[in-house]
Amino acid sequence: MCVEINDAMSLTVRGRIDNVYNFDSVFGPDTSQEQVFNETKRLIQSAIDGFNVCIFAYGQTGSGKTFTIQGNQELPGLTPRSITELFALIS
Repeated sequence: MCVEINDAMSLTVRGRIDNVYNFDSVFGPDTSQEQVFNETKRLIQSAIDGFNVCIFAYGQTGSGKTFTIQGNQELPGLTPRSITELFALIS
């Protein structure tokens, strides 16, 4: 595997030269939709407070980025969960 998750905030990309990258959060392949949303839902309040917010999903083709963002009926992704949270906070 060319990417190694070091901890909850960093990963290493293996190659001729190993590069370590640090993020606010790093999610592995076993992370549930609920865990991802719980880690990111504070950003909804930040958006309401007037801050610019961006969620960046990165990975190779077929790794689950679209599913993480959109989900399905049984396991909603970040977008439907965020919209629900947004309206709950506004009300």
